[in-house]
Amino acid sequence: MTYKTYEINVDLINDISTNVIRFSQNDRNSAKLLLSITNKGAELDLSQAKSIRMSFKKSDGTRVFQNDCQPINAMKGKYQILLKTQTLSSIGNVIAQIHIEEEDRILDTQKFFFVVNDSLASDEAVESTNEFTIIQKAIEAGQKLDGKDIDGIIAAGAKADAALPKAGGTMTGTVIMEAGDFGFKNPASDLLFRNNQSGIFVLYDRAQDQVIWTYDSRTKEFKVGATSNLLKNSGGNITGSINMDASTTQGYRFGTSTTLVSGLNVRPSGAEWETFLYDNKNLTSVWYYKPSTGFIVGGLTNLLKKTGDTMTGTLKWGSNAVIVQEQHKRTANAKGIFYVDEGLTTTVAGIGRYVDETGQDYIYLGHGSSPWNSTGGLKVSQTEFKYKGKDIAFKDKDGRATLTLTADAELISANGVIADRRGNTVTLRAPIRRKIGSTSALMFTLPDGMRPTMELTHNVTSISGSVGVVTISSNGNFQLGSATSSDLIPGKDFNITITYVVD
Repeated sequence: MTYKTYEINVDLINDISTNVIRFSQNDRNSAKLLLSITNKGAELDLSQAKSIRMSFKKSDGTRVFQNDCQPINAMKGKYQILLKTQTLSSIGNVIAQIHIEEEDRILDTQKFFFVVNDSLASDEAVESTNEFTIIQKAIEAGQKLDGKDIDGIIAAGAKADAALPKAGGTMTGTVIMEAGDFGFKNPASDLLFRNNQSGIFVLYDRAQDQVIWTYDSRTKEFKVGATSNLLKNSGGNITGSINMDASTTQGYRFGTSTTLVSGLNVRPSGAEWETFLYDNKNLTSVWYYKPSTGFIVGGLTNLLKKTGDTMTGTLKWGSNAVIVQEQHKRTANAKGIFYVDEGLTTTVAGIGRYVDETGQDYIYLGHGSSPWNSTGGLKVSQTEFKYKGKDIAFKDKDGRATLTLTADAELISANGVIADRRGNTVTLRAPIRRKIGSTSALMFTLPDGMRPTMELTHNVTSISGSVGVVTISSNGNFQLGSATSSDLIPGKDFNITITYVVD
């Protein structure tokens, strides 16, 4: 089928200039728009939209609504619509807008327009024909009406002219329905007005089996049954703001029909306004707030007051929490967390920071009534790490080193030469042999941190039973020599494991 098709981009925010779109008044079931709906120029996913529809304002001021936008690719905002005859019925500019309905909101795009031109073949033009044809058709019409009640036909035609056509029209009088239903139905909805004999007028959604609203003429009561933007007296949610005059004390009061219990109030306070929760039963302010004083709790509370208070539960800090405590250096003082036995006040332990005017500045962890005493606990500063006044060895030199052999040595297995340090102890493993023809006893050199505090000498036995001498110097040199002049070490396999002390 052939269509008169125009492609157009329509944006939610930005106006998009387009080429002039022109249709003819006589275009019927052939005028098509291909729509690309965007948001600030970006593709718009409308796959979750409940409906995509369009409205048109014609040049004569009347409006047309079309609910038949068909998806081409909803995930990319691509739709098409075939314009109805009524949309093109008025010559001139037609303003168009797309309406997107989602689960809980409606979005309108920016408007655009197209032009409807008149058609020489429209109903308002008279088609030119030759006279013979016209006369011949008049004679044929006279023959068909021979013997018929012409006046009756004319009267029936007058009644028909006064009736509303099936397609719709304008009625100037009043229609009275004693009872029954008056419905509206299309592929998207099925609604009806129902006037019950009991005097209740109802708007009913048959498709969803939902009473939208009712009006009882006997009680003059209007009730909404569907989801609405109205607040029901049974309760609901307000999404907007409620403004109240606060030139005097105003607020929300809570209680029973006979007793006022409490109220959330606002009242002027000098140049400010004070918001407060008031206990009307006990005649006391639970809390109050104004900008100059902040938020203040007046009654009993489970909150900690900044003037000092007691917490009975657990305090949990989040991953980004930071505690900042100021501390002066004018005189000796210790700050931190102090522990006491239940029911007592004497400090038994603590952790914190100690400073004084002489320059002492350290973190402490200790027991007793003075846990900051450096002779009785743990003391940590930038230059000291002591427990009960004694230095604590650091383990920052712990690690493992894989050693490289000299040209005079070679491995006897896939396991390399490894030195492991833990605290002040190094364990050395060396599966090696001294090459035949070697000119030096130096097998490898230990790195700093893995070297002994003095030169070490140790006899070792090869797999074949030859005795060698290992010498490890304080400079890290590891040498493998012969224990006797008659014992040839080169070419012999040794599995050497030695443990020694380092600084």
